[in-house]
Amino acid sequence: MELESATGKLNPYFDGRQPEIMGMIERLVNMDSFSEDGEDVNKVGETISGWTREAGFHTEKIAKPAIDPDESWMEKLGSMFSARTHERAAGPGIVFLGHMGTVYSPPERRPAPSGWRGRAYGPSVADIKAGAVANMFAARTSKELGPIDVPMTLMFSPDKVLSS
Repeated sequence: MELESATGKLNPYFDGRQPEIMGMIERLVNMDSFSEDGEDVNKVGETISGWTREAGFHTEKIAKPAIDPDESWMEKLGSMFSARTHERAAGPGIVFLGHMGTVYSPPERRPAPSGWRGRAYGPSVADIKAGAVANMFAARTSKELGPIDVPMTLMFSPDKVLSS
């Protein structure tokens, strides 16, 4: 797809979705997801999976593998989540990788304020949470508009160490 043609489709597409994009960022920022709280991190993964499933992706919560005794810190982590535009047999294609866990432990939890007023606040708003939403919308946009018609896989790790 030519750049001008793509821009002509992409700009209106995203302009019309600003409330949805900002709403999803706010929703994820308001969800606690301290890396060592697997239950909370999995709630973020389930939210992302629900959204991608509604957008026509094939979603999966990936079972945790056996944890090596030397890596006991991993016991506290949540699960991996994936969303694919195509069936698994089509291959991974382009992979969007991100993580869901934050460094903010329970005493430091700060919800995003309602009404953005031009600024966004909250745990990991600019990297983890907005990054997940950017990946979600980039893949959905390509799926719906077709500027890149190849298989796409979104992977969401419970911790940044595992996604590095």
